[in-house]
Amino acid sequence: PTATQAEAAGPAEASAETIPAGTYFGRTHGGPVHVVDGIYLPVVSAAGDAPPAEGSVEASLAWLRAQGGWGARAAERLGPDNDFLLDLDLSDTSGGGKVAGGKIGPEAAMHVARALADNRVLTSLNLGDNALGAEGAHHLARALTTNLLLTEVVLSGNGLDDASKAVLTSAWG
Repeated sequence: PTATQAEAAGPAEASAETIPAGTYFGRTHGGPVHVVDGIYLPVVSAAGDAPPAEGSVEASLAWLRAQGGWGARAAERLGPDNDFLLDLDLSDTSGGGKVAGGKIGPEAAMHVARALADNRVLTSLNLGDNALGAEGAHHLARALTTNLLLTEVVLSGNGLDDASKAVLTSAWG
């Protein structure tokens, strides 16, 4: 694609290489995939396909994919095609943050939580040293009531107040 096409496609598409359907690293893909930062993402046709319903898991996975590196990794591991990757590390040790303007905040937490509630594979989630805050904690708490596979959740360094900690403890308890 030209530079203008790559910019218009967004961060996840700009550096993507498209490869045909097939089996890569033991995983079968029924359609073409983009390889973004070593992550295999299904190609989603912009023309003719209805957008995912607002508030759906599919919409959250699409939002995450559009964020590029960290979001694409989250979408791959939280999505329905993951049947073997057990952990998701989105901790921010960079000091600069994983999202524009800072760290993973409440909006990103909402999308991660929405997909996490439906996930039946992950056993470990690390969101340490981000900026989830009370709103992000409440999103995650809702997911923790339905996701019974997680055995480890790291949320240190997120500025959670006592009320948020209590909500999370109650939800996971």
